[in-house]
Amino acid sequence: LAAVVEIDHASFRLPWSERAYQYEMTGNSAARCWVSEVDGQVAAMLIIWMILEEAHIATIATHPEFRRRGLAKRLLMDALISARAEGG
Repeated sequence: LAAVVEIDHASFRLPWSERAYQYEMTGNSAARCWVSEVDGQVAAMLIIWMILEEAHIATIATHPEFRRRGLAKRLLMDALISARAEGG
């Protein structure tokens, strides 16, 4: 969780709080939370909300040290394939 919050704070002027991410992981049944790791370190993150038959991208970001490697693109593609299989 701390690594995801760090990525968010490094990526956005108005980042989500740790509490918001905690809610997405434990309290929001519509949320699908994804991370990409490089050498055991969280390098990118993504949250998709599955609402009815739609997948909504809530947030996506890559740690500054890992940008321009296609990690977020791959993460998004995998998440969308999963959402499609789920009916989104």
